Amino acid sequence: MLWYEGELVPGCVWWTQLTCAYYHDVDVDAELSLVQNARCPANILTHYASSDDVDVRGWVAEHPACPLAIIDQLAQDSDETVRMSVSGRHDLAEHTMLLLASDPDESVIEELSRNSHITLAVCEALHARGDSAPLAGNPATPQDTLRSIANGPADNLGDSRRRDLRYAVACNPHCPADLLEALGNDPGALTKEAVAANPATPLWLLETWSHDPSRYPGLAKNSSIPDQRLWDIADSAMLYNQRDTLASIVLNPHCPEDLIGKILDREPDLAVVVARRTTLSGALMNALYQIRGDGLLADDLARRPTCPRPLIDNLLASGQSQKIRAALTNPNISFDDLLGLPVAILAGSLLNTDLLDDLPADTAGRMIGLGSSWGGTLGELYHAVGLLGTGTA
Repeated sequence: MLWYEGELVPGCVWWTQLTCAYYHDVDVDAELSLVQNARCPANILTHYASSDDVDVRGWVAEHPACPLAIIDQLAQDSDETVRMSVSGRHDLAEHTMLLLASDPDESVIEELSRNSHITLAVCEALHARGDSAPLAGNPATPQDTLRSIANGPADNLGDSRRRDLRYAVACNPHCPADLLEALGNDPGALTKEAVAANPATPLWLLETWSHDPSRYPGLAKNSSIPDQRLWDIADSAMLYNQRDTLASIVLNPHCPEDLIGKILDREPDLAVVVARRTTLSGALMNALYQIRGDGLLADDLARRPTCPRPLIDNLLASGQSQKIRAALTNPNISFDDLLGLPVAILAGSLLNTDLLDDLPADTAGRMIGLGSSWGGTLGELYHAVGLLGTGTA
């Protein structure tokens, strides 16, 4: 902790020790370090909202703790990239969004149009400007506006432009059922696939298409499709070696684990794809690591809070830098887990983690300073500086 203008600034002990001089406008890198910190307090963000550096102001504009009055100030910043940063926030007041909706820079308008928290008044203001592409895919866009975009006069749009707009509407999870049914017969193959993949598409329509192999690439992605239909699509995809369809099935959040196992038995290389799923059971993570235990897969598995402890221990004991660094990203790693690890690996792996909060400042400083020149473990470094066994560790 560090006092700054009457407030304590949170952060790792080592970070505070090494950057305490940065609170006084010394250089841009120091300013960036402060405003990028997730726990930077509002008074410091307010101070640096007037920084001469555009990147600093941009980070302030995105920071979740930035005061609303400062957000309004940055919404009128002289640099369009700062205003873009403001446009992407999900906590904007309507008056701020309406101000941004009249921005002269198209990149700001495009960013605001993609914001899923825009209000009806803001949506109408943006639609009136004429560029409907970002609104077409925004779930906050009213359904009548989506119909207007999808069924806009063809003579006002080029073929490719019209095709892109209809595809974006077909992907929108709030697209109305009647419009999805109409877009399901669109001449564009990508639009038809998008409708088949859209979880808002009526079940009766999905059931109708489940007997049409040309619809399988889209249906495989649909989280609303019944399990039995996924099994049928998987059987067809394995029969005809359609790996892209199988990859879509294993990424489907509602795909049963026994179906994933069947697909992995046939296509073990898809283990890397399965590791990207939002949710994985401990049993499935262990199975994936058995299939492919390289560092790339370890990165995807170890960062998950539900990663089995035996798998984390296996990575820590591997002696391989990539696997150890992957294990250190797990939120359940404790300070005791670090003592047996090489300082040369830790020095480059912990700088952006909360684990360094547990390190006494002088040890953290030595570790960062020594880096790869220290050949021992963190525990040995503690012994060397006389910390272990003294009650200070």
